Amino acid sequence: MLRCIICGLLPGFLMLLTGIEGLRLGLARGLGARWQGLLEKGTGNPLIGAILGFVVTALLQSSSAVTVMTIALVNAGVMGLKEAFSVVIGANVGTTLTAQVAVFSAGRLGLPLVAGGAIMCLWRRSRTAGLSLSGTGLIFLGIETMTRSLAPVAQSKAFHHLMAGFGQNAAWGIVFGALVTAIVQSSSAVTCVVVAMAREGIIGLTAAVALTLGSNIGTCVTGFLAGVRSSQPARAVAVANLAFNVAGVLVVFPMLEQFVWVISRLSPDPGQQAAYAHMLFNVLSGVGGLLFLDQFVGLVRRVLGIQDWR
Repeated sequence: MLRCIICGLLPGFLMLLTGIEGLRLGLARGLGARWQGLLEKGTGNPLIGAILGFVVTALLQSSSAVTVMTIALVNAGVMGLKEAFSVVIGANVGTTLTAQVAVFSAGRLGLPLVAGGAIMCLWRRSRTAGLSLSGTGLIFLGIETMTRSLAPVAQSKAFHHLMAGFGQNAAWGIVFGALVTAIVQSSSAVTCVVVAMAREGIIGLTAAVALTLGSNIGTCVTGFLAGVRSSQPARAVAVANLAFNVAGVLVVFPMLEQFVWVISRLSPDPGQQAAYAHMLFNVLSGVGGLLFLDQFVGLVRRVLGIQDWR
């Protein structure tokens, strides 16, 4: 099993991370400073802020990057806590699109996309588009490589025992998902691995849901670190993001069986079910966050003892 992980799963995961970063860099260069301007436009209306957070994250493929940028805008006095948090809510939903892409069997497209993107990078005018194209291809190749390498793992009794434990004790699955995501700094990548494992039958739906719930907590680490040396309102955004995701998991956890049952009815494909779990959790959390935005932001202000200027 160790040989399988080293020779198959690890390279596939590295390709996935490289692909996500390549796609993010290509789109970021294409948009230039305009994506920062888009976020700044979200200061007037929380709903518009959430939509912009969703769009920018879907383009950049990184909720962490959008959260860090939002913290920087708050630190610069461009955004207030309420407006910034609405953008972060949208970013949490936008990051779920990567898992939806992972569901489709597009591994055969990976190599042509990488090759086409590499050729486009030879010309300066098409270099940005080529980088995005190659990144997309690497995402497909990484997912395909991981999926194939996981087939022998399914025969391992030790791995089955570990994953069965997550199914029986979802709390440990949440903790494990949070720790792994905090280390690799990408909830999208972790969710893609979970999708691949669910598709191969290595983990059940309960374990997959637990791991994806944990990934939502682990991804907050980047923003939390970014807010350490920032102003009080900027630190409050990072704290609010972490508290919001933890609160969402605590709300879902007592109803985990019912949540898993709903997810199981959405699709017969285990991989699709895992991707839907990631999306549904963030969508429901986002709706709840927007509905009780004033109350939540007020609570964060009181707990941290800060006075926001907006």
